[in-house]
Amino acid sequence: MNESGMRGFLGADRAAERTAERTAERAAHRTADRVAERPAERSAEPPPPPSAFEARPAGLADALPPDVALLRVTATSRGGHEQLTLSWHHGGTMRTAPDERLSVQGPLSELSLAALVARAAAESEGKHPWRAAYYDVMNWWLPETRLGEWLRELLAAAGQPRLVVWDNTPYDIPWELLYHQPARPTGRDGDAAEDTQDTVPERQGWLGELIPVVRWVSVYDGARARAYSAERHVGEGGVLMLEDERFTDGRDDFGRYLVEPPTRTVQALMHRLDQPVEPFGLLLIRCHGVHSPMSRHFSLGGLSLNEYTDFPMTALDVHRAPVLLNACSSGRTVRDPRRPDAAARGFPELFLRRGASAVIATVGDIDLNHSHDFALRLLHEAEEAPTRFADALHRHRGHYARRARRTPGAEDRRGEADFKLFLHSFLYVYYGHPDSSLRVVAREAP
Repeated sequence: MNESGMRGFLGADRAAERTAERTAERAAHRTADRVAERPAERSAEPPPPPSAFEARPAGLADALPPDVALLRVTATSRGGHEQLTLSWHHGGTMRTAPDERLSVQGPLSELSLAALVARAAAESEGKHPWRAAYYDVMNWWLPETRLGEWLRELLAAAGQPRLVVWDNTPYDIPWELLYHQPARPTGRDGDAAEDTQDTVPERQGWLGELIPVVRWVSVYDGARARAYSAERHVGEGGVLMLEDERFTDGRDDFGRYLVEPPTRTVQALMHRLDQPVEPFGLLLIRCHGVHSPMSRHFSLGGLSLNEYTDFPMTALDVHRAPVLLNACSSGRTVRDPRRPDAAARGFPELFLRRGASAVIATVGDIDLNHSHDFALRLLHEAEEAPTRFADALHRHRGHYARRARRTPGAEDRRGEADFKLFLHSFLYVYYGHPDSSLRVVAREAP
């Protein structure tokens, strides 16, 4: 697909902009936050005279901050084999790799972080399975030269570069775990170039620790399915919570943040969201999640993905709160086997369609203690100061990545726990706008 065709597909042409403007005007009454983000109308001033303008490409750079790149990932089938098409949007340009080598390295599902974690958990301790998984995923990315070139360009950008990965495929590819290695600088004859004082050393490491990485999926709500429709949201308030009784331990760690007592079942929470609710800054769901390749069996809190269609979640739409799906496999995907051409579905898309401004979810089975500590750390951080979700996850991954990294010249004291915690920290992924943030308001002093 050429550049103009891709822009049209993404909904970035002028006609789509005008449609988006009209849609925004009709939806302005939904929340005060969204109204506050638009400039105030100045009806007292006369309309400006018509003026000429030069036509220009209206690509994704018009919708994203200038330091943000977008990687669009779609799946196709050729000769009975699944292949990926990667489209790179950065600095007002778009490039495509229609047959990137990701498509020929065997079953893509084998790289999913859920599969890596499950295999490591099933192996005996004596074989050091978590260390093996760490190095397996590090080396898997070596042949991805085109992707490496694009990321090298982004990492060299001024300021704090960020990446949005819009992935509609059903493979649960762990993009945050892409391992970036600097290219060896070469001179004109191929010899290694000499270092100069002006050369800035290129960083090496996991993509999710080097820069904030944001996810996106097509939201099946009219034109939103064809456009990057994430909106910047600045949330503030307490927490509305579902916590399965089997997860409570008597400490009541979350109580001081709650706007009301927690519900204990998904059905009770769905009923609560259909009633007027005091404004809340975050919806926190802490329960069991069970993945299945069939949507009728893929469940969150005992309710299947298909059954959630019954619930409009009106309060979520009114308050535009972000959602933390702190449950196993809540960020994984399914695709109807009877419709191999259909895009993947999952719980992040469901909650975004129901009005959530952003979603944090997990792409595998998460340790119960890790999930508890992650949620509390996020709330504490957002209580101290407004916190961007993308930055919070960036710091979370970076902490465990440093813990698992080998220290040159020192004795290797890393244990299986270090590698396990590293992989579990990358299970959390964030869907939304790079600049969306949260300020948590506690009910009482700590």
